[in-house]
Amino acid sequence: MDIDNIILLLQSKYIFNKQVPDEFNKESENIVSQIYLSAFIFYNNNNFKQATVLLRFLTLLKPLDTNYWKAFASALYMDKEYQRAISCYNYLTMLLPKDPYAFQHLAESYLALKDMPAAWENLNYAKKLAQKNIKVYADEYKFIEALSTTWKKFIPEENYA
Repeated sequence: MDIDNIILLLQSKYIFNKQVPDEFNKESENIVSQIYLSAFIFYNNNNFKQATVLLRFLTLLKPLDTNYWKAFASALYMDKEYQRAISCYNYLTMLLPKDPYAFQHLAESYLALKDMPAAWENLNYAKKLAQKNIKVYADEYKFIEALSTTWKKFIPEENYA
């Protein structure tokens, strides 16, 4: 089966929720895993553009899979596509509204764009979420605290949100 047929069958199954041949149905998760692995390899080799192509496809196939969105947003951020990364992280905040992960990364993305009020707002919200469920997010809380302390050393106080 060539790549075009594989893509059409994946779209049929995951996007349009249509019936696909049984033999493909069994293989589809394996194919999705292989696509993710390929994206991971591209990412680890600093080929972020190629990784984003594959990860964008996976987010279309499985729009509620937060792992694909995290990876896609991260690849965009690493490729200095900060505004697009912000869009992905914003979507993640809707999928994971009580998880500080997306808010912390939103803060870093806004910092990269030099939008200090938005960066501080998101960092403070991430800290609040982590603090609210400290048993689950203790490590994240420590990291966010360290990040906040570091930012305060280098960013003028008038830029705090």
